[in-house]
Formats: sequence, C-alpha cells, structure tokens
Amino acid sequence: MKVLFLLLFFAVACNQQASIDDTQLDRGSEVGTSGGSTGGSSGGVIDGTVPPTVIQEFLTLVNNHRATIGAQPLQHSTAMDAIARAHSENMADKSVSYSHDGIQQRCYQASQALGGGYTCAENIIGAVETADQMFSFWMSSPLHKANMENQSLTHLGLGWKLSSDTFTYWTLLLIGK
Repeated sequence: MKVLFLLLFFAVACNQQASIDDTQLDRGSEVGTSGGSTGGSSGGVIDGTVPPTVIQEFLTLVNNHRATIGAQPLQHSTAMDAIARAHSENMADKSVSYSHDGIQQRCYQASQALGGGYTCAENIIGAVETADQMFSFWMSSPLHKANMENQSLTHLGLGWKLSSDTFTYWTLLLIGK
C-alpha cells in the first residue's frame, strides 16, 4: 500500500520545461508525472555522483530511442551532472520539496556552463534503482517522453542522491544549445 501511495503521490508534477536566453529565463508550464518502486542505488553510486557506467547506460537507452524517431543523439555534460546532482541533493535533504522549484536557476546555470542554451527541460523521479527503470518509467509518461524526444535538446546531465530515509532522488537536466 505504501508503494502504491508513493506512486500516486509522484504522479502529480515532475516534468518541466523552460526557455532560456542570455539575460532572461521564461518559465514553461508545469505538468507531468513520475514515480517508481523502492529505494536503493544504481551500480555503486557514491556520494551522489552517478558512475560513468550508469550515465552511459542511460545515455545509450535515450539515444537509441532518439535514433528510432530520427532525432540527433544527446551529448553528456559533466557540468550539467553537477547541477542536476545539486537539485537531487536538495530534494533528498528536504531543503526543497520533491518538485521543479528552482528550474529557472538550474537552466541558467546549464546555459552558462555550456556557453549558451535556449531550451531547457527537467525530469525528476524517485525510488528507482537503475538507468533502465528510470528510462522505462519516463518512456511510459507522455510528458517525460516528450522531454527525452525533444529535438531542440542537445545535452543532458544526470544527478542522484540517496536520502537519510533511503529514498532515491534522480534529476535529468536537458538543454538545447
């Protein structure tokens, strides 16, 4: 029953997009879903840093799917990993709610890190353990899937944090450059 409640709770608002220019960020509409199973870590995740094998597995899953729809592959950004990780850490330590609060700032930081950017999106998910679970869930959610398929987006960063109550928080940050 607890897992079902968590799944229903997370089906509220976990997908967001924003547009970016060099001087101003315009907030997109907030809609979406998320959810998952029970906690744990993926492939030896330590201190919130996602191991290269997990990033590569997720990047491969996303880019293989993008190839089937004629979209260019996403490029991985370690600078964006750090931005996504900071948001996962903030959700895990409860300094922000499980939400997209602060997406404009994260999009601006990603834009600055990459030397520009114009479209930004974010997916969050809790309580999954592997890149495959994360990808599968987001593919089953039309709004998360749309973010991963968005042909305007070119780069991604992935962050993770395990909370003190062993609940995992994942953040996928995407930007178009």
